[in-house]
Amino acid sequence: MNSDVDGKFTIQADQYQFPYHYLPDLDHTGAVSTYKNLSWGLDYITYMHFIAHLIKNTLRPQSLLDIGCGDGRLLNMLQDQVPQLVGVDLVKQAVLFAKAFNPSLRIYLCDVSQVPGQFELATLVEVMEHIPDPAYPEFINKVANKLTPNGKLVVSVPTTNLPLNKKHYRHYDLSLLQEQLNASFQIENYWYLTKNGSFYELFRWLLQPTVGIVQPSSWRRIVWRLHRKCSYMASSHTGRHLVAVARLR
Repeated sequence: MNSDVDGKFTIQADQYQFPYHYLPDLDHTGAVSTYKNLSWGLDYITYMHFIAHLIKNTLRPQSLLDIGCGDGRLLNMLQDQVPQLVGVDLVKQAVLFAKAFNPSLRIYLCDVSQVPGQFELATLVEVMEHIPDPAYPEFINKVANKLTPNGKLVVSVPTTNLPLNKKHYRHYDLSLLQEQLNASFQIENYWYLTKNGSFYELFRWLLQPTVGIVQPSSWRRIVWRLHRKCSYMASSHTGRHLVAVARLR
């Protein structure tokens, strides 16, 4: 058994919060890259940060089912905050990543209807836009059936302020979101996040490796604080994403 007297094993283990060996790459042209970049990363961390904060500090459920959990990022952000966390997705590779990053959690590769039990809260984070129109009524009914009688749903969707992504069937305004939830849910509250415009584009540009791969943490903290002040929250006319809390009817 490793006693880790000098802490070296712990240092190494902590680095596996992310599979860093996959960062360096050599492409087919012989070009080497030592980093990977997510161009919409600021947008992504904005709605994920908002949703995680909302769940931890306002909703405070005892149980949560993350539907379409993907690689398990939301589950990872909520560990030690929600007593019972469960994820489900239909993509095998995504579930394998989710289990790797969240080995203590139950994460299912199946249809949501096959997940055992009921939950106080369900989340649909950037999922609804991937559901074809004919399948939607049955899907939202399955979601509702996974909730306890006083259960709630947190949903995040891209808005019509963004061009339709080729992966998506639709983008949303508030009326369409309520229309699609209406059979089973009533929206209680909603927010628009990530304000489109020059400030957002500037902050996103400042975080890209093309500006400089070496970026001190103090610099990144400043950019995040400026984003929180200028472009984190938005309106129906400017928001890139719509987040809503809905109660079960």
